Amino acid sequence: MNRNVIIGIIVLAIVILAVIFFMPGTQQEAEQPAPSATETTPTQPAPAEPAPTTPAPAEPAPTTPAPAEPAPAPAQPAQ
Repeated sequence: MNRNVIIGIIVLAIVILAVIFFMPGTQQEAEQPAPSATETTPTQPAPAEPAPTTPAPAEPAPTTPAPAEPAPAPAQPAQ
């Protein structure tokens, strides 16, 4: 095989491994150790809904009306 082909395969393998490593949602369970039986941690329920934000306006913002007369066409330069 050509040297460039071997380098290309190695680079491709590294890119695939990097994509797999940095994909979100693939965190290992080992990162979060299980609580031991002797530890008591108070559990607090998460809020059911996020805090309300300011409500959206009921009517859309007014738009500017179109001009009554169309603009004149630009003059063509003489050839």
